[in-house]
Order: sequence, then structure tokens, then C-alpha cells
Amino acid sequence: MEVSTESQSNVLCYGDSTGAATVMVSNGAAPYNYSWTDEVSTSSSAEDLKAGTYVVTVTDGQGCEAKDTIEITQPDQVLIYIDPIKPLCKGGSATLYATPPGGEFSGEGVNDGVFSAGSQDSTYVYYSFTDENLCFHIDSALAIVKDYSGPEIISDKLNLCNGETTVLSTGEYAYYRWRRNGVPVPASNQAAITVGEAGEYTVEVSQSNSCKGTSQAVVVEVNPLPSVVLSH
Repeated sequence: MEVSTESQSNVLCYGDSTGAATVMVSNGAAPYNYSWTDEVSTSSSAEDLKAGTYVVTVTDGQGCEAKDTIEITQPDQVLIYIDPIKPLCKGGSATLYATPPGGEFSGEGVNDGVFSAGSQDSTYVYYSFTDENLCFHIDSALAIVKDYSGPEIISDKLNLCNGETTVLSTGEYAYYRWRRNGVPVPASNQAAITVGEAGEYTVEVSQSNSCKGTSQAVVVEVNPLPSVVLSH
């Protein structure tokens, strides 16, 4: 008695259970008893098979036994990689990248491959890809959205005498714009400025991740020098 593979269908999408196989018996005496690996079937055919090796043992009506080995294969796993998304402040945006190419991004705030941080908190963006076998693959990545309250102005002295100056400073940012009474201070794209005029000072800053903010105002006061009266 001989047992051979009559037909075989391999798994089309990685991880699925879509394989199938049928064996054929020759030179045996009916009836036949079929025993498959993992008891996936008790007949000459088996369906819904995962990738793997299956042994079919056939025993005929005279107690003779024969075996066939079937290897159900599957395509390699498609690994999706989404480039890390830099943290954004609300109002910022970032272009999304992923491999393999040809897929589609989706999720709240996603449009044409760009994530825009609106009013939402941190959220997930999704990348889906359909391969040549029409197998669907999807993965996700966290997009961090921050609330930024703005910088702080630091100074050792805000109450000046006429003719004195003081230094106003803030942290390290990508961009600065200092203002006095709402008017931009010339040549002020720097972390610290020296001032000697009275007024309300603010600084607007932005970071490399598009976070922007404006400080609370600090008030610099300039007092006149005391008068000296000479007596005779």
C-alpha cells in the first residue's frame, strides 16, 4: 500500500490557517483509516491548516499501514516599521514614514501622510499595508502631543536706578522674540538680553518640535537718581 499527496494548498498569508491537503491511497484494501498529526482530520483531506509538517498515517482493511508527509508552507512575515514620531505641541505637525512602502496611514489627525496635533491628547497613528497576495498587515505608533505653558523670564534685578541695566534670560530654545510693551526688541533672537528701559517685557519662544509659547510679563522699573542739593 502506498500513500501520496494528491493535492496541497499552502498558507497564503503569514500566520493564517488556510492550508489544505488531500492524500491518495493506492494498492490497499478498503476501508481506510486516516490519522493526521494533531488530529486535524480523520479523512483523506484536511483543511484550515497552519504552516507546518503533517504526517498522515493510513491503515487499510487488512491492517497494513503507510504514511505520507506533507509540508504546508507560508510566506515570510511582513514586518512593518514606523519611524519614531517626534513629540509635538498642539498646533504642530510631522510627516509620517514607514516601511514597506505603498501603505496608508490613518488615525485621528492624520491626512495624506501627515500627523497634525490639534486639540487631541497623545494618540496612535496606524499604518496598513496590503501585499501581493492581498494579505492585510497593520501596525501602530504613539504620537505624543504636549501642552506647553511657555517659558519663564529670570532676572536678578527688576528695580533699577536711572542709567543701570539688568539681564533678562530664559531657557534654551530654537527661536526667541523679546518684546517691550508689546513691541519687538531689535536683535533679540537670543536667550538673554540686557535692558535699561522701563516697561513690561515678554519673550516668545519655539522649540524644534514646533512647541511655541509666550512668557508671563515681567516689569522693569527705572527710578530717577536722587537729587543732591548743596547748601552754602
